[in-house]
Amino acid sequence: MTLVDNIVFMKERFPLIWDIYRANEEKQNQSLVEIQPSKVENYPTLCVKKEDRSYYIHSRYNPEREVASIIDNFNGEDYEHVIFYGVGLGYHITGFLEKYPHLTFSIYEPVPEVFKHFLSHFNLKDLPQRRLQEIVVETSPDDARAFLERTIRKVPRNILFFDLPSYRNIFAENHGIFLNLFKDIILNRRSSLLTDYALEKRWTINSLLNFKHVLNTPNIIVERKGAFKDKPAILVAAGPSLDYEIENLRYIKENGLAYIFSVGSAVNSLIAANIYPHAQCTYDPGEANQGKVFARITQEQISDIPLIFGSSVGHEVLSNYPGKHKFHMITSQDTVSSYLLKLDDETQLDGVMDAPSIAVVTLQLLYLLGFNPIILVGQNLAYSGDRHYAGGIAYAEEMKLNNKDKLIKVKDVEGKEIYTSFTFNQMRINMEHYIKLMPKTTIINTTQGGAHIEGTQFRYLESLIKDKVLADKVVDDNWYDISLTQYDREYLRKQFKKLHKDYQELETELRSLIDLIQEINTLKEARNLKLLENSWPNLDKAFKRVKNNLFFNKVIQPMNRVSYELLMDQIPTIKFEMDLIKKAEMVVEYYSRLARASLADLLLMDEVMKELQELVEEVVGPN
Repeated sequence: MTLVDNIVFMKERFPLIWDIYRANEEKQNQSLVEIQPSKVENYPTLCVKKEDRSYYIHSRYNPEREVASIIDNFNGEDYEHVIFYGVGLGYHITGFLEKYPHLTFSIYEPVPEVFKHFLSHFNLKDLPQRRLQEIVVETSPDDARAFLERTIRKVPRNILFFDLPSYRNIFAENHGIFLNLFKDIILNRRSSLLTDYALEKRWTINSLLNFKHVLNTPNIIVERKGAFKDKPAILVAAGPSLDYEIENLRYIKENGLAYIFSVGSAVNSLIAANIYPHAQCTYDPGEANQGKVFARITQEQISDIPLIFGSSVGHEVLSNYPGKHKFHMITSQDTVSSYLLKLDDETQLDGVMDAPSIAVVTLQLLYLLGFNPIILVGQNLAYSGDRHYAGGIAYAEEMKLNNKDKLIKVKDVEGKEIYTSFTFNQMRINMEHYIKLMPKTTIINTTQGGAHIEGTQFRYLESLIKDKVLADKVVDDNWYDISLTQYDREYLRKQFKKLHKDYQELETELRSLIDLIQEINTLKEARNLKLLENSWPNLDKAFKRVKNNLFFNKVIQPMNRVSYELLMDQIPTIKFEMDLIKKAEMVVEYYSRLARASLADLLLMDEVMKELQELVEEVVGPN
């Protein structure tokens, strides 16, 4: 009856997985896997037949002793969750979960033919049900990524990868793909959380403080979308190969052969060579953006370089920038402007998506403005020797590479191996993603010794001049004469009125939520299970009021996005937790962290909101 019971179990617990598995059952290779007895009674093994050879998932002689040895090689003490990759007949799963009763777990089987035998042999009801998160059988190449992304989002702490050793050899390709995905997604998730944690408050505070600059500068995408159709643009980054192109860029600038947009520190290399780009682009929300990238421009009071800024850029840059011409673009991290602003003519308010690099943000901008081709200069995304910055940058020396231990090898523009970092590699992958969305735009990479960027063609910048790709004067010397963008003032007045009303109500709503969490904690300590059970509906209502508050939604929640995301990932687990004490512990941990941090941020908003209110009244008049 094991198979029948397991079918019922899968239908009830994982109906979608089961339906997909059954729909693909006819595609299985029925002769790939067969169950065979081992030398130990009641401990059969599985024989896999591939390329006229037989491989065994468990020992042919003593699976019981083998599984004890396998379990000893994995230590689950410091982990919260374990992913079992490869089920075999399940011997290792029960043994390991008995040894580490604190672990929750998921099961991933890459070979459906193995899962078929597993269902006939292993009773799924013997698994500790409350600790089981998911069972997945691979039927598509996309299943592994989807499963890992779900699991890694749900489990905020350490995850152990427990792979059945035989799978490393028998199903080496599947195993390698899964393991690399696991490492990549863990690194990406960690990097994303670190970035969000470091910048979550700056993004929103900058957006609030920069709103006056947004209202008083043209939106370059609105005013010039498609205006530079089929004009060449050069996107200059600060990689070491920029040093090779200084004289080519000088010639291009002097003859007006292309528009030159510098990003990040590249502007300092160009200024050192007495070349002023047609615009400097910036979006970095950090305070160091002013202290490093813009220090020379500010100190020397250089006013001839137009600035194109993302609306969530570090507010210090806009307060100190001496340039006469500034233009804005709304970034995806700016939840304030996107809520308050609408164009008079109902045209869609386009912006740019946040990215790991200003070069990627600027690439989106140049595409929207109609530039074609877009030529990359100094976009190394890798190291040249121990350098990743061009000359002329005052702080380049302190950024030199000291250790290659954690670097990655990638192909350069000529197919040779070079070293890059995880961060540079993520920038490259992100840039490739956006290039795929620009199929009719030619992207030329002139970065000598730089990482190969898929979707680009490599050519020397000098050859683009010699071959007359860049031949005619195309630059309008007064391109920056752009009218101020006319946003809908009545819409701004109405939106701000709603935002301000909810701002005034949020403190009371947050304090009510915090009081309720404290009450739950008190009931937990007293182990008053009856009152605890009655408290969940009140918690849901209190949290819903906070969540529906407009000021929380547009300002406070983005400032606490890591805590909010961790809570939202845990809510399904909390909801279905049957142990009321454990449920209360999770509520106190996750809800309290978000609620208290949100209240602390709200209490610091008084001066900012007064300034914003004065600005709005100045623009549209008092309510």
